[in-house]
Amino acid sequence: MLVERRKHVRYIPHKNAFAALGREYARVGKIKNIAPGGLSFEYIVGDVPKKDATELDIFLVGNVFHLHNIPCRIIYDIDVHVPHGNNGYVKILTTKRYGLRFRRLNQDDEMQLKIFIENYTAKLL
Repeated sequence: MLVERRKHVRYIPHKNAFAALGREYARVGKIKNIAPGGLSFEYIVGDVPKKDATELDIFLVGNVFHLHNIPCRIIYDIDVHVPHGNNGYVKILTTKRYGLRFRRLNQDDEMQLKIFIENYTAKLL
């Protein structure tokens, strides 16, 4: 029997929910799931280095919601899809997934995250 070790219930965000890691948006991708303690998002691998990977923005495309500079820590960075082939274009088609844990949030950020979860997600069953 598989035992769930997570402290928080996970939620599936709307299709237009994205995350951007780093102040210069070094990695941007679609949020796969989110919880009060962290989130995961998928991104397409590029040549952008992982500088300043300690802050995260959460935003909705086509919506005014934008949560800025959330302190976080990378828990994992795994391959999701690696295309087959031996040409130079294969690397840019590789998809990876970050798992991030939120660091201590201030009250405003906690409230905005709660609003996001309540209004823009569905509970993962």
